[in-house]
This record gives sequence, C-alpha cells and structure tokens, in this order.
Amino acid sequence: MTPERIDELAESNYHDTIIAHCVGAGLDISEPLEESVCPCCNQQAFDVRKRRRNTAYLDELLNWIICCGECFERDNEYYAERWAEYYGSR
Repeated sequence: MTPERIDELAESNYHDTIIAHCVGAGLDISEPLEESVCPCCNQQAFDVRKRRRNTAYLDELLNWIICCGECFERDNEYYAERWAEYYGSR
C-alpha cells in the first residue's frame, strides 16, 4: 500500500484510519474491526479484547481482563505499583 493510499484512507473516517495504520505497520487484518463498549470505562473503542494482567493469582481466570487499551494501561500501572510495594517490603 502506498503512502498516498494510506493518507487517503486516513482522511475518510476513524475506522479507516485504524486500518490504514495497521496495514502500514505490516499487520494482517483478516477481519474488519468492530467498535464495542469497554466494560471498565463504558466508552466505545475498537481495541476491546481479553488481555493478560500483570498479576499472579492461582485462579488463572483472575489473571485476565476484558478492556480497551487505555484501561489496560491503567490496570498495568496499578499492578506495577502493587508489585513494587510487594518487592520493596521484602
């Protein structure tokens, strides 16, 4: 895909912009992206999915979260602080 074509797609709308960036980065997009609601922040997002948390619970289900990328970053920051406290107290 040419840079001109990526620019053209980026001007059309947000969904096409996401696709253009993914294609430009060499990622394979086999299915169209769908916007959905993040259960954490209740905002519409294209990147809501199941993600591995920075936790070590014995119950493996607790080590996963379904959220958007922004909420996942906040979740990671929160647990990074918790791990720093844990290892700092040893």
